[in-house]
Amino acid sequence: MEISLTAGLVVSFYVQESRKGFCGHSLQFRDRNLAGSAAGPVKGGSKTIAKKSNAGWRCRVLKIRTLANETNGSVLMEQRMQRMEKALVALLLICSVLAIALCSVSRNNAPNRVLAAESATVLHLRGLVIEDDQGRARILLGSPFPVVADRVRHDATTTAMVFLDEEGHDRFSVGEKFTPQIDGVVPRDYQELSTGFGLTLNDQLGNDRGGMGFLSNGTSVSRAVFSLDRPKGDAIGAIVDDTTGYAGLVAMYPPRQVGVEATGILLGTQGDKAYLSLQDSRNMPSTSLSVGPEPNPSLQVFDRKGKPGPNLLRSPASDRTITETQ
Repeated sequence: MEISLTAGLVVSFYVQESRKGFCGHSLQFRDRNLAGSAAGPVKGGSKTIAKKSNAGWRCRVLKIRTLANETNGSVLMEQRMQRMEKALVALLLICSVLAIALCSVSRNNAPNRVLAAESATVLHLRGLVIEDDQGRARILLGSPFPVVADRVRHDATTTAMVFLDEEGHDRFSVGEKFTPQIDGVVPRDYQELSTGFGLTLNDQLGNDRGGMGFLSNGTSVSRAVFSLDRPKGDAIGAIVDDTTGYAGLVAMYPPRQVGVEATGILLGTQGDKAYLSLQDSRNMPSTSLSVGPEPNPSLQVFDRKGKPGPNLLRSPASDRTITETQ
């Protein structure tokens, strides 16, 4: 049972009963604001109005207490909860605004953005770096391809895709040709006859060791080339030259042995003539074998100055015919 009294006043009603029935009661009024009352001394701020009990009986006590300030406490708690809910809503709104602003700033200030076209299957980008599981750059792709610290070379780049080994040496590239590395050095004064696109093979130190491509400068150079190279220079090449009409093979002397780039063997066709030419290390012709529209093939030996000798395959009858005609 609850009894509402003035604020600060507590009513305690004790009922004692035993298994045999009613055994006693006690009614107390307690005012927290009073230290005593006219009715007599108050112990602990409480005053006993009446009390009756049956001594010697085991009784259980049922205590009913009504707090007059319970209603005021509930009101204060409700107000506090409402203020906390409003603060939480305001905090969520502030966090949402900050998150949107952060995403916008990050998007606008991103240094390397990938722009996707309307089709999800197409990406538009300037460069791409593919790394291995150790975080090392292994494939460079771009126009031009990116300059990275993991690559040994740091010279100018072109529109190409370059594959690197674990130590950063170029091992294979495809795309626009760039200055080759020869014997561990990238020549600064290297002169390209023309621009070209193709593929390039490199050794374990990054030296150019061969490739295939098409070279052209739009005027005097227009040729398809396949080559295998030594660390210090060219070795074997297959050439189809649109300007001169030559199509054939070229074998070079080792530069370390002869000191210069010199052609040793020429084998191919040009116009209506097929020939094999042997040259010395000074790039001077030594022996030539050729077949053309003439009735007989030609085999000539040259002196040290490059002057040709007589045709060793010409028959005597042919010589007499030529003499009679003269």
